Amino acid sequence: STIRRRHWEAARLGCQDSHFANPSGLYAEDHYTSAYDMALIGAEAMKNKDFLEIESHASYKLAGTIRNPGGRTVYMEHKMLRKDTAYTDSRVIAGKTGYTKLAGNTLITMAEQDGRHLVAVVLQDKNPAHYVDTKALLDLGFNQTENQPVSDALFNREELRNRFVADTIVDESCKASDIHVEGDVLLSLPKGSSQDGITYKLNYNLPSAGIPTHTIAQIEYLADGMTVGRYFIQKEPTIEVILHETPTRRLSSRLTNVDTAFCISSGSASAATSL
Repeated sequence: STIRRRHWEAARLGCQDSHFANPSGLYAEDHYTSAYDMALIGAEAMKNKDFLEIESHASYKLAGTIRNPGGRTVYMEHKMLRKDTAYTDSRVIAGKTGYTKLAGNTLITMAEQDGRHLVAVVLQDKNPAHYVDTKALLDLGFNQTENQPVSDALFNREELRNRFVADTIVDESCKASDIHVEGDVLLSLPKGSSQDGITYKLNYNLPSAGIPTHTIAQIEYLADGMTVGRYFIQKEPTIEVILHETPTRRLSSRLTNVDTAFCISSGSASAATSL
């Protein structure tokens, strides 16, 4: 069902404070989320090119119907995406407004500047303060934080390999060079700050789908208890080459031909443990 799918996706993204009761987002006692979870969902949405293309349009003309043969034009409500409002912001590339009496004005905003991407979320705010507050969050994120490449000490392949062996995630045949992360491993930190004191934890409770091939764990980096980076760790499949010498029919009294057969197998190991 749609609701079950939402719960599965939320768990895959690392959401821990969300529960969905309907697809509309309207009030229900057991329908809730948090700003952090919404930011995780927004960050995932930014990876979808179709979503970003749709969000790039300020309006859309709906086709005519029997009741409304002339069609109808719907307009983008997020004022930071529109050029005809006092809240327009060239950094903003996508977003969604929301409102109920109990939740107040809610706003999720995706922005880009100098190759960096940020998601800002405000909940239970006032109109138009939710735009002012969102701009303040984006200014803070872009001007006072930076993406730092993770230090070798925090992504030590030999250390990680030994942890995986100890936790029975891989066997002794695994080499440190087999372990990798797709792309750069970056930490979002205050500008100029040190990576001293940053810790990490490994999560083996992985979803069964929607993650990179050969993923064996997720590594989460923490600074003062706050997540500053989260990545899937993958292991290259083990390639075993086994030689089978199979004598064939003797072609002459002086020559025996030997066929060499190659068997290539992909070895893998998996396990689940709670944090």
